[in-house]
Amino acid sequence: MVLLVIPTLSARVVGSATLTLYAYVPAKTSVQVDQTGEIFFTSNYQNVLLNVAQWQDVTWLSVSAL
Repeated sequence: MVLLVIPTLSARVVGSATLTLYAYVPAKTSVQVDQTGEIFFTSNYQNVLLNVAQWQDVTWLSVSAL
């Protein structure tokens, strides 16, 4: 007589857990001026202000992050 023993695999859930990940995504603001003087402004931050003013032959560019 031949006895064949096959081990059975089993698993059971003992409990559950919640994994929370915290990350900081820094704000990125980019201001580029091409050769013709056109301004390209991008930001992933909501409270960024861009102000351009001209006086005679001077152009003032102000970028503020609040």
